[in-house]
Amino acid sequence: MIFEKLLLHVLIVLVPIIIYLVLYEGKPEKRNNAVLISFMSISAVLCVLFPFYNYGVLWDLRFVPIVIAFLYGSRKAGIIVSIIAMLVRIYFGGDMLLYGIIGLLINPLFFLWLTHYVKESPVKSNRLKLSMIGIMFPIVLQLFLAAMTFGVEDVFISEGYELLVSSVVYSALILLSMFGAASLYEMLLKRERMQEELLYAVRQQSISELSASIAHEVRNPLTVVKGFLQLMKEDESKVKPEYYQLILSELNRAENIIHEYLTLAKPKLGDSSLIPVKECLTHIITLLNPYAFKEGVLFKELQTEDQEVFIHTNRSKFKQAIINFVKNAIEAATPGGQVEVSMQSKHKTIEIRIEDTGKGMNKEELAKVGTVYYSTKEKGTGLGTMVSIRLIEEMGGSVTYTSQPDKGTTVLIKLPKKLKDE
Repeated sequence: MIFEKLLLHVLIVLVPIIIYLVLYEGKPEKRNNAVLISFMSISAVLCVLFPFYNYGVLWDLRFVPIVIAFLYGSRKAGIIVSIIAMLVRIYFGGDMLLYGIIGLLINPLFFLWLTHYVKESPVKSNRLKLSMIGIMFPIVLQLFLAAMTFGVEDVFISEGYELLVSSVVYSALILLSMFGAASLYEMLLKRERMQEELLYAVRQQSISELSASIAHEVRNPLTVVKGFLQLMKEDESKVKPEYYQLILSELNRAENIIHEYLTLAKPKLGDSSLIPVKECLTHIITLLNPYAFKEGVLFKELQTEDQEVFIHTNRSKFKQAIINFVKNAIEAATPGGQVEVSMQSKHKTIEIRIEDTGKGMNKEELAKVGTVYYSTKEKGTGLGTMVSIRLIEEMGGSVTYTSQPDKGTTVLIKLPKKLKDE
């Protein structure tokens, strides 16, 4: 009979904890001592209200929620739950009232010392073990009080077997309940720690991505500057005045990119205006021509219609995105290969096509283009392409890749066309 009755207590102890954990899992900011006190008080009071009475001894599991309140809440929480349980016990009275009050006074004092040990000890995190140690004290005290009761009533010898059975069942179930309750709570805390570690890892990855992206984007204008400087060094007699203007322009663009990544979590368009696409593409080809020459790649002249077309966007961001696509094409084309940039005006869109004769990509590689840290280049990060695609999308356009192994890659960029007088 004691087994069935105390098994009900196991459910009384575990169910409020399960409900508490389900309600507040993943919500540590909403979980507080007041909520824990409420749930543990309900559990302790129910244990006090429905004890198993056997030979003048009350058997229940009221100290399991009290230990949980002390170790997983605070000393204040544990004391409040103990006082509530004591008041309920006093209110209902009974023959064992004195023993009940003694237990509800002595045990919390031990739990207070235990929580002090938890706070000061280096094994602070191992609360599961400490909770099992803590629950041993009320078990020993309960068995001692039971032995005293049987001795006073002079039935210890005649009813010794029943006492032994009750003691074993009580000890086993209270240990099982304590282990289950503490394990559930530890599981919740472990999941929250894992979530915090995951968030920390995501933040660290974002920082890493941002750093790599800054380096990648700044490398583009610096590469152009380096190409011009090498060209000027080889033959100073052919240095043109516009070279200096282009070099300063690219250095300014590098400075703007650094400023953007230091102040924003992601690149944004900023101020937009009506810009001539053909003029910008011609400028980009002029900028990257020395780099293509250095890589041994033939860079064809812009293939386009004679009429100028316009888009409404940020000139610097547009050039940043297109330069990245064209530079990738130059790097993909093997020495002796070629890159061609063409532009075509449709009814409402402008199509910019960048084609290279590089090694191309298979379906699996093509599906990963634009994702973080994927690049077909040995030292590439993939972030430049990701940022460029995002910029085009923020302009209201789209980027489509088509490629075949050993036949090259084509990047098709579509952007909404604007009339000059709009």
